[in-house]
Amino acid sequence: MGYRNARLGIRRRNGVQERRSRPGGPSPAMLVRWRSTYACRGDLRSGGAMPGTHGFEPARRDRRLVEDRARDAATFHERAEALEALDRSGGVSRSFLFDRHPGIQLVAAFSSSLAHDPDSSSAVWDAVTDPERAAAWYSDSLTLPATIGWPNHLLHQAVLRITNFADLLPTAVVVAATSLHPTTYKDLEVLLERAFPEALSPGDSPNNEQRIFLRVLLDNSSLWESVPPRASRGLDISLALVGLPPDHSSLSVIVSS
Repeated sequence: MGYRNARLGIRRRNGVQERRSRPGGPSPAMLVRWRSTYACRGDLRSGGAMPGTHGFEPARRDRRLVEDRARDAATFHERAEALEALDRSGGVSRSFLFDRHPGIQLVAAFSSSLAHDPDSSSAVWDAVTDPERAAAWYSDSLTLPATIGWPNHLLHQAVLRITNFADLLPTAVVVAATSLHPTTYKDLEVLLERAFPEALSPGDSPNNEQRIFLRVLLDNSSLWESVPPRASRGLDISLALVGLPPDHSSLSVIVSS
């Protein structure tokens, strides 16, 4: 069948080329990796098999593999993806509300299956109100797929759950100090709306929590220096909607008043 085809493991049968699988096939470890990835990206409820595996495992085993990945994958992104797959396919275990990573606790708390669990609110509170934990989950959540023009999903859900801005302040400070990234302006928009439920009127002064948040915002040079006007327009609009000036110098005067 020719030297090149022999090297590639290709043979002809009834005039059709087909590739022979290598002796032994993929290793068991590789099959586990393939199946957990495929299950995360697909729908476990269908019970469908991964292409090329001929349906040799049921959906129940798929769930076990995905749950293992949610616990043990190397990156936060992989773990969060696995949790979302579990939520679509029947529910997330309550144990994830007590995970070692505050970001995973939030992903679990915001899942539809645990939305009304009493420990869900505690998990959100602990992750959002502690500065160190807030810094950990927010920085890792930036690795999740983001669409420019939409806020960070975990932050948005946290703001919906925590209505008192004073409680949100540790997270707000972390977000305000983070270098410019694709969701920056929308993240700041949802926090400014929570910080200023009523727009400041001329002559009004911000309260202590508002002042701390704005001071950190002013100190973040990535938001003010060498930013194209079109890119910074989102922050300008968000500040104007809560009665604040969009330029750095005027805002500094208000914060220092």
